[in-house]
Amino acid sequence: MLQQRSRWVVFVQTLTIRTMNLQLSAHKLKARATILLTISFLTALLTSLICSTASAEKKGEPQVKLRSTCGNFADDSMVKKYNFYDKFDNMTGDFANDYELKIISGESVVIDHATGLMWHQSGSNQCLNWEDSKKWVSDLDIKGYAGYKDWRLPTMEEAASLLESKQMNGDLFIDPIFDKKQIWIWTGDSYVSGGAWLVHYGCGCVFWRSIGSRYVRPVRSLN
Repeated sequence: MLQQRSRWVVFVQTLTIRTMNLQLSAHKLKARATILLTISFLTALLTSLICSTASAEKKGEPQVKLRSTCGNFADDSMVKKYNFYDKFDNMTGDFANDYELKIISGESVVIDHATGLMWHQSGSNQCLNWEDSKKWVSDLDIKGYAGYKDWRLPTMEEAASLLESKQMNGDLFIDPIFDKKQIWIWTGDSYVSGGAWLVHYGCGCVFWRSIGSRYVRPVRSLN
């Protein structure tokens, strides 16, 4: 009887040890699974952060650097240099913009990451002559539209960069992210024999005029 009881004790002890080993193994497996899940989560998070940083860096690097200082020109040949669309001079032009609409201090701007420019989303509500358009922009600077005081008339290339190769905004050759009222706008570039250059989004072209009134869509450089 004593011998049989001893066998039962040994059996119970062995069973207990095995059970404890199984429980320990289960805990180890759970711990290992938890560690693997944590590593997987951290890897995904790190990858996401790296991609976001790369994307932000890419956004901060313009595809092209356009002339920002206005001058006096006899033709608009520089528009072709950047493959901007022009219904008469470069019908195969198709520049890829990268727009982002933002509201800053309650005022709308459009950032083009492809050119590194920030545009007034609309512009003047009425047509102005060339000299008055400069004053309109100066008044905008005094006001500090969207918190900035370095707005200016765009150069010919900058204004032409907004031209689309097809009508998108109603019957205009400009992205619908912009207000469609400003059908044509002045640039800050003058023409050699008098007058100034302008961009017409209604006909999709760049040309100059000696007199007349046009709308204003100011721009500023991000960098």
